[in-house]
Amino acid sequence: MNILEGFIDCWSMKFDSARYPPEFYLSNIEDIQKSTSPIGLSSLIENMLCWKDGKVRKKSSGILCVGGVMYSKGQPKPNTYDPKRHGQILQKACFFNWAKKVMQIDSFNSEVVLQVTSELKLWSNKSIVLPSFLAHILNPRIFPLYDQHVERSYRFFSGLPLNSDSTNLSICNYKEYHIFWCQLLSDLHVKHGTTSIEHLKKIDNALWTIGKYLKIASVNQPLNGSFEYSPITEISLLHEYNTSSPKFINLVLRYCNTGSETQRDAMLRASKELNINLPNSYLKYPGSHIYRWRKQGFPNNY
Repeated sequence: MNILEGFIDCWSMKFDSARYPPEFYLSNIEDIQKSTSPIGLSSLIENMLCWKDGKVRKKSSGILCVGGVMYSKGQPKPNTYDPKRHGQILQKACFFNWAKKVMQIDSFNSEVVLQVTSELKLWSNKSIVLPSFLAHILNPRIFPLYDQHVERSYRFFSGLPLNSDSTNLSICNYKEYHIFWCQLLSDLHVKHGTTSIEHLKKIDNALWTIGKYLKIASVNQPLNGSFEYSPITEISLLHEYNTSSPKFINLVLRYCNTGSETQRDAMLRASKELNINLPNSYLKYPGSHIYRWRKQGFPNNY
């Protein structure tokens, strides 16, 4: 794992999966591709718009079953989805036919996003986040997810003034973000046409989380449509650790070598100290990771 992959891995684990359940997203994306009727597709899109607004939660007593898991589903914002306005359009045969064509597109075309507002009249002409979201759930490998947070990450890594919200984002911004997204995938040696949707979403999760963090970090700065990031913010970002960080590995091995802690307890203690969210395998099979690290020459100086 190189530094960039470790960086993505670290920040993706901090994604708000409780508010935006990944299993719900992946199951609905898969079902959208298999949809065979306007009503069925409309229902799946409604699910995803609720997910986008953070209105879906895992709940055993929920009434919505997706991928064998029960969820509760709250009402999205009226501008996001209104049954009388958006529902009627999404259930039309002409929309279904358009959506099926979008699913077959094999190269990025910003005109698809513009058609959502100019021809389908689903949202206002000033909207870019929701139209790009619709394009994404219809063809997730071609159209990346886009909102104020991933745009903020793009600007941060490009050394540009950061946006404060999504108010002034346009199709031009989305096109520029798409270029950045493709370059990032290339740097990660990821082929967006063949890699899993789950892997692409992991990368998006990292960018979204970084962008969200940057917004929180800017609360005490005066915003006039944008702000410059400070050295303090940059240092905070660079000091995030993950399971590939030498500091974490050395801590685990140091605690193991004391003989007073189990391998699992050593993992937990080190992860807690460095604020790392451990994948399940590190707790279920700590020995395999520790064996691998020792074969790699750890512990060492860091």
